[in-house]
Parts: sequence; structure tokens; C-alpha cells
Amino acid sequence: MRNKLWFGLALIGSLTLLTHCNATTATSSSGGSSSSSSGPTKVENLPKATSPVEASSSASLTTKLMATTGMPLGTTTANSFTSKSSRGACEMANMTQSTIGQAAKGDRILCYIQTTIAAAKAAGKLVDANGKVLNVYDGQFHIANLNFVGSKLCGESGQETCQKGDENSGPDNIKFKIASDSTTGAINNFEMHACSGGTQNEYLSQAISGSDFSMKSKEMGSHQGNNNKGSVTVSGKLNSKGHFTGTKTINMEMTGTDDSGTYWGVLNVDQSSDSIKMTGQMEGSNAWQKQSCTYGNKVVSEAQLIDKNTDLDKYNLGLLALGDGAVKGTSSGGCGNNTWSETFQEGWNGDTTAPDSSSSYIAQVKDDTLPSSSQPSVSFSGSEDYDCKGDVEITINFAELGVNFDACSNLELNHQYIDCHNIFDSK
Repeated sequence: MRNKLWFGLALIGSLTLLTHCNATTATSSSGGSSSSSSGPTKVENLPKATSPVEASSSASLTTKLMATTGMPLGTTTANSFTSKSSRGACEMANMTQSTIGQAAKGDRILCYIQTTIAAAKAAGKLVDANGKVLNVYDGQFHIANLNFVGSKLCGESGQETCQKGDENSGPDNIKFKIASDSTTGAINNFEMHACSGGTQNEYLSQAISGSDFSMKSKEMGSHQGNNNKGSVTVSGKLNSKGHFTGTKTINMEMTGTDDSGTYWGVLNVDQSSDSIKMTGQMEGSNAWQKQSCTYGNKVVSEAQLIDKNTDLDKYNLGLLALGDGAVKGTSSGGCGNNTWSETFQEGWNGDTTAPDSSSSYIAQVKDDTLPSSSQPSVSFSGSEDYDCKGDVEITINFAELGVNFDACSNLELNHQYIDCHNIFDSK
């Protein structure tokens, strides 16, 4: 059995990978000219949950930063670590990539809608059965059927021809609304519900009130024997450029079952311009060597965040990097008569990935409180719920549009889960 000391980190690091996204990947810039003084007036110019966090004018990054290159989110893989690396660095790189990637899922869905509306409008296909152009900015819900058959938007690459019933295509029915301020015309609310085969599997909302931003994304479904429910919320303050200021907060909740048991997890992240703090908890039950097992794991980590983007309006998530940091946590559980309860704490060097017992972050996490969460309940509730029925106003055939989502590619990290257990425990 894997080293119990790090068992919790591996499980918590994987919780953000358990929800499945069928659509191909995407992004757009966070700025744009179609805006009023109060905010964007076109859906293509809405801010992103993954928009950068800008440093305050009083911040002195040159004195705060230690690592210079760190572990870039776009290129850090299992090959970035050896058995002499810090186990904490490996696990937290996993968690950081997964967290930022999950926060980007809502942005990718929004980008698909932005790209689709623009392509349909340009092709003269944004019309109903009576030939009337659909006004998507009227603040009312609109229902559309989506047909991906024949388009080159399927497969793992997102460039293969879609077949009927292809599970890697997108939803077949959506209900969406774009609401604007009646005075300024600035968009203050966007909502979308998505269904496949008559069952709702996604919900996305974005709300802007003055400088306050919030996004919520929920996804439910089954994939390769896993039944998962996940929720991600992102909140913070925006400046006039649509970038975050101060601290951006990302909260994740999930529950699920697989062929070995059940599990639930909660992950909270505070991201500033040059730092990231993560707390996570996961509990569940499974089986190992024909024994029933239970586990409970908690972690807290603080680390340097390095942003190598030079143009914040053409933001690339892969240029973010995890620098120096530290993690502490607890792992407890049991399989049959074999039980354990352990604690761990470790610092690391972000440039070399080596353990660093002198890291200043060790003192920071030492005083941090480990999370104490209860099992979340994830569901489509209230206005989030959609029965996948209603009057369809428009059918969008993607093969006719010739659309692709290449303009959205910067939101995909292409993160492959790093098996830190294999790196450290199998040597």
C-alpha cells in the first residue's frame, strides 16, 4: 500500500480531476472594445474567472519573490520530478494545475458560447424557424438545439469528425440568458443550462455588480464507471480592465462514487498576484486487498505564484508557475484492523523542486488551521435546475458554420495527472 503519510495529498490532488469535460478546449482575451464605462456590452468581452490578479501599486515583488522560474503550469509534468525532489512540491503542483484548470472550465464554456454566437451571426444562421434574427441580449431565456454531427469538433484532439451519439461532442440542448443594465447596457448576468440526451449535466452563471465578480459552474454525470457531481465558484473584485485586484477566491466541492467506493472533497484557494494558499479536505471509503477501508485527509499549503505573462489582455494560463512553498496536513483511516493517523510538513524550492527545510513558508503553514468541512451536497437547485424541455427557438448545426474553438486554446493547460506515488514510493 502507498505511503500513508502522503496518501491524503494524492487523493485531494485528484479530486479536481474527477469531473469530466466533453467539450473541446477554448479561451479569449479578457479585454475588448465593445464596452461601456460600466462594463462589457457584448458577451465576447465578458471577464474570465481565470483573468489575472494584478499587483497593487504598493506591492514590492522584487523583495518578495524567491524562485525565479518555478514550476510552470503549462509544462510541468512527471518528468519535472525525481525521487530526490520534494514530495510536497510534486503533490501541490498537481493541485495547483488542477485547481486553475477547473476554474477555467467555466471560462471555456463561456468561450464556446461566445464563439458559437459570433459564428452563427456571421453566417446568417442566428435566426429562428420564421427567419427572425434572434436577439440574445434581450434579458430573456433562449433555448437552442446543438448538432455537432459532421463538424470537426470531437475526439481527444477536438478536431475529429463528430458522429451521431459521439460522447466527446458537446451538449445537444442549451438554455441561456444574457441580461444587461437598462441604463448603461453593460452585461450584469449570464446564465446557461446544458443537457445531453434529455438530462441536464451543466450549469454556468456569471454575475457582475459594480466591481464585484462571481462565477458558478456545476457539472454532473458519469464517465468510465465514475459518477461525479462537482461545483466551482470564483469570486473577487475587478478593475476597469476586467482583471482581478487583491485576492481571487476559488471554492470547489465534489461528491462521487466509483467501482471501489464513495468519496467527497472540498478545496478552497486564495490567489493573489504573487501567492496562492490552498486548503483541502477529502473523505471516503474504498477497498484494498479485499478489505473495506475508510480515509480522511486534510492539507493546507502556501506558496509563491510566478506570473510570466507580459500582456495581461492575451493571458496564457500556462505561463503561471508555482514557486517556493510549503505544505502541512494529516492523513487518517483504516483498512480492516490496520489503522493510521499521521501528520506531515515540508517546504520546497520552486526552481529545483528539492526539499527546503529552511523555507520561510514552513513558518506560515505551521500557524495555519487545517480545514474542518462536512460532506457537501451538490445539485442543480432553484434557478440552476432545467428539465431540458421548452420551445426550441433555433437549431445550430456546427458543420454548417465551420466553427472551431482555436481562439480559446489558452485556457487549457493539458494537465496530465502526475503520479507522485510512482515517483517517490516505487523506487
